[in-house]
Amino acid sequence: MRRFLVVAAAALLTATLAVGAVAGASNLTKPILPAIGIYTADLNPNTDYREPGGGSVLSVFVETGSSSNACLATLSEMWWQAEPLAPIRSLYCAARNPTIDGVVRHGVFLHVFFDGDVGAPAPGNTNYLRLLINVYQEGAKYYKPPVYCGPNCGE
Repeated sequence: MRRFLVVAAAALLTATLAVGAVAGASNLTKPILPAIGIYTADLNPNTDYREPGGGSVLSVFVETGSSSNACLATLSEMWWQAEPLAPIRSLYCAARNPTIDGVVRHGVFLHVFFDGDVGAPAPGNTNYLRLLINVYQEGAKYYKPPVYCGPNCGE
């Protein structure tokens, strides 16, 4: 019985790693933990992800090739060039299918709410924000770099 459990555990581990390797085998950005499909989205400090009319909400889209409603987003790390301007109040994720460059894309919409204005992106702002968000979406085939997607992103 003990030998059976060891063999079963080894087979499960091998299968998990193989599935993760196949899922992350494209030339697109690969998940950090391919066996479970978690990707860390690195928001480019030179890109303006802020919604129009206020600098306290970021609207970000990560294309995954999946339209599953099962998603998860957590904060990985955040830092400022100088003193912090505003703490994060909340982070939400949802499946979206926006049309970008005339093509319907499938992926995750990330909505980040701050307690105040985060300021304009670098290089003109010395207080620019650097933000990393861990992203998971069930059925993701790949993870493309994050892009701005307006307040009505794929609704």
